[in-house]
Amino acid sequence: MSTTPVPLTDYEASYRDARSPLEQPEYVFWAPPARIPRGADQNRWKERSANWPISYHYSSLCAAAYERLNGPVAPTLRPLTQDQVRAMALELGARDFGVTTVDPRHVFRGCIVAERYAIAIGLDENPAEIDKAPALETNDEVMRVYYELGEIAIKLAAFIRAHGYPARAHHPLGSGDILIIPHAIAAGLGELGKHGSVLHATHGALVRLALVTTDLELAVDGPRDRGLADVCTRCKACERACPPGAISNEKQDVRGSVRYIVDFERCLPYFLENYGCAICIKVCPWNKPNFARAVLQQYAERQGRPPSESTRRLSAELEAGIRDDP
Repeated sequence: MSTTPVPLTDYEASYRDARSPLEQPEYVFWAPPARIPRGADQNRWKERSANWPISYHYSSLCAAAYERLNGPVAPTLRPLTQDQVRAMALELGARDFGVTTVDPRHVFRGCIVAERYAIAIGLDENPAEIDKAPALETNDEVMRVYYELGEIAIKLAAFIRAHGYPARAHHPLGSGDILIIPHAIAAGLGELGKHGSVLHATHGALVRLALVTTDLELAVDGPRDRGLADVCTRCKACERACPPGAISNEKQDVRGSVRYIVDFERCLPYFLENYGCAICIKVCPWNKPNFARAVLQQYAERQGRPPSESTRRLSAELEAGIRDDP
């Protein structure tokens, strides 16, 4: 894989600190224990979660699925269009689909992602289960979605390989070789929220993400700025609700980009003792019924300017019933 830096997208340029280049990320958690400072904590989490039947069932299925992330490529090329790939992703159960190029600055240090394109897919969680957070039922739901989304990514990669093109899945559970969120944002699936999760125009913070990287020639979808993340500058819901105070109101420089950050050292102990927490996801107003319809029409006025074209378009889609409210 070439290490030549690729041009910044408009989205990256909007938040990047130009004083320093983006650096490749290091593993922090959900990685081989010997490669992370908190390996012992990760092992304790796995031991504890072995007593949670539903969560353990899904996590075991996910672990077994890692062997199916890649596979042989059919020797003969068959025609395959982007519309066919998108249709297959949605048929398999994905709620959204977008394409970007693989950015080597978001590949973990020491890993190689040789494919050129990254297909981002998302799957939503059941809000009734997330609303119980922190609770075992919430963790069960998160693990269910991780498993089902992982299977969608694996089957989509196999579908592309069957047409003669290299493709491999990147599972949503675990760190893998590549950062999923920056690629999903670059592919237009959402915007980065203050709580560190992607804000999706339809499903709010209740969406989990996976990638399929491939050399199938695809048209790139750009990032989409609907103003969702701008609401975070005025909203303090997740910041106030976070028991260990791990969510900051101030943006910080993270590997050369300026954004909100979750303090991992504060978050992790509470996360480990409270079924994976998810309180910040639970309280995010973008998950609530009718929030999008009201905010998308009001937020631009609070900024002292007319609503943007993307805001007007999404508002019109909501009013027409094309999209559900987050």
